[in-house]
Amino acid sequence: MDTFYLIVITIAVVIFIISIMWIYNEIKESPNIQSSVFPPKFSAAPDYWTIDNATNTAIIPQFRNKPKYTLSNDIIHKHNETIIYTPGYIEPTTTNTSGRIDFSNSLWNTYSTNTSNDCAWRLWAKRAGVSWDGITNYNQC
Repeated sequence: MDTFYLIVITIAVVIFIISIMWIYNEIKESPNIQSSVFPPKFSAAPDYWTIDNATNTAIIPQFRNKPKYTLSNDIIHKHNETIIYTPGYIEPTTTNTSGRIDFSNSLWNTYSTNTSNDCAWRLWAKRAGVSWDGITNYNQC
């Protein structure tokens, strides 16, 4: 092999090794990734739900004049709960034709033992089959 190619390959390998070592040290010295909360922000209500600003409650979406989100029979039997036993649930009235949930209700503190509201909302969303970006994928529970 020509001396020129040997020198170029040697320099390239040395630069490659040095760059790999530098990347390793940067990753090693960076703060622990697991300690950060993901996602850092979440919405005030589950996906596709709207917030009634007057009452600060989340309006349960309607689908063909029926609540779009109700717990399936398997979930009802497994967890012995329905949407009406959700903390902060407000039944529909003649003025509010859709059910609502007050996610700031103090009963969320007792929904699950030794958990924060975020974890209680995550547990509820998973049980109810509700997608809530920032809550259903919350990593601190």
